Amino acid sequence: MKTQLLTIILIILSTFLTAQIIHVPKDQPNIQAGIDNASDGDTVLVSEGTYYENINFIGKAITVASHFLIDNDTLHISNTKIDGSWPSNPQKASVITFDSGEDTTSIICGFTITGGTGSHVPGYGWAGGGIYCYPAGAMIIHNYIENNIVTSPAMGFGGGMMCDPDGEWVVIKNNIIRNNEIHSELEGYGGGVNFYSNAIVNNNIITNNKIISTGASIGPSMGGGIHCDAMFDPKEIFMQNNIISNNKVLSEANFAEGGSGGGLLIYGTWEGVVSGNTISNNEVSATLYCYGAGAMIEFTDNELTFENNVINHNKATWGGGVYIDENVEDILQIINNTIVENEATDAGGGICFAYTDTTVVLNTLLWNNIANQGSEIYINEGELEVHYCDIKGGWPDGWSNIDLEPALENDYIHLSPCGSNCINAGTDAMKIFGEWYYCPDFDIDGDQRPFESTYPDIGADESDVELIISEINGRKIKLIIETIQPPGEYKIKFDASSLPSGIYLCTLKTNDFVHSCKIVLLNDY
Repeated sequence: MKTQLLTIILIILSTFLTAQIIHVPKDQPNIQAGIDNASDGDTVLVSEGTYYENINFIGKAITVASHFLIDNDTLHISNTKIDGSWPSNPQKASVITFDSGEDTTSIICGFTITGGTGSHVPGYGWAGGGIYCYPAGAMIIHNYIENNIVTSPAMGFGGGMMCDPDGEWVVIKNNIIRNNEIHSELEGYGGGVNFYSNAIVNNNIITNNKIISTGASIGPSMGGGIHCDAMFDPKEIFMQNNIISNNKVLSEANFAEGGSGGGLLIYGTWEGVVSGNTISNNEVSATLYCYGAGAMIEFTDNELTFENNVINHNKATWGGGVYIDENVEDILQIINNTIVENEATDAGGGICFAYTDTTVVLNTLLWNNIANQGSEIYINEGELEVHYCDIKGGWPDGWSNIDLEPALENDYIHLSPCGSNCINAGTDAMKIFGEWYYCPDFDIDGDQRPFESTYPDIGADESDVELIISEINGRKIKLIIETIQPPGEYKIKFDASSLPSGIYLCTLKTNDFVHSCKIVLLNDY
């Protein structure tokens, strides 16, 4: 056993010691030449400039990066462009391709990826304008993926990127994915991102992406910002802290479900967490019906938790904020979300439920949503458990629901510490049909939820308060209060007998409010 362990350590050490950095254009004239001459574990480091290339990782476990990798300066991302607008093979016109079984050890980092028109997928259409992963995975981090357009006489997949690693993982983190489009005569899937794999999708900005489907007899187009599909095999998803905004699905279909998921479409057997995302100003428009402008969750026959998300100013026919359809077998958990100011021209301004098994809605704020039927919640058919929520107009069933002004700040995320009725109005745990459901440990900002011996707030934000005494130069002397407080007036006793006379600062801090005043201490009199 010791001999085997020593052999493994020596192999790893040998790989580390032999890894090299290939500089472009110093060592190799272009990025593809750098990849061609690299071995597993190497880094292809690219200097600033515009590179008119369509590159392929050809199965190598390497890192291809701009100088952002060295100093984290985002100017390198803007100034190091891979432009795929002049492909040598028009059938393979994605800017970056992973198609030889790569996984998350193949890394693309720190580029502007632009000008791609996708790769032809026989029998389906065109896919992956900026990045094409099939059958392969990848780690895609710290890139600007923008202005890629997939045009297809059939179906279109992933204006910005399409990933299908055949059961493996894809990691998509810290990217800006914007202004990508799909123009298709049949269905379109994922104007910004389209994937069919286990995925980690964190800390991205996904904005101003679009699907335009023009065929009158086509099926539905889905996911203006993100489309993720696990219809045939169970998959895992961890989608956290993304901004998904101003994405659109525009469909001329005469099909009953013309368009869905303006911001986000989650389809199929997913297990995992969708948490801390801000989904705003997305739209679905179709000749006939359209669903879930902010998000649509469909056929989730596995355990999926949707928590700490803020969903506002989205617009569709059904489900302005969220549309839940065909949720079967396992229970979908919708916990501590803020769903406000969305619009449905027909039903379910906040959330629309259709043909669902039991769905649990807990600690969620639904306010000022608009619809002809069911402004805040509309349920077509199914079982719904709603508890400890603040719902404008009230809710006839459930425990401890309220209908009180939430007093949100102007960002539609944070609760006003001086006037919100949602503070301390939620629950940290509840047993429903023999199963326990819990509020998340942290809120959308990463603040602890709930804070010490208090109840959690309703919505995605946990409002907290600090009261600090410091010297006039700012040095902290005493933290008097660090807690979550309901609105109201409070009197606090502070023993200052151990302090010398002088001028001090008293500072009140909340999530988004700071106020300081001077106090004079006279202990010598």
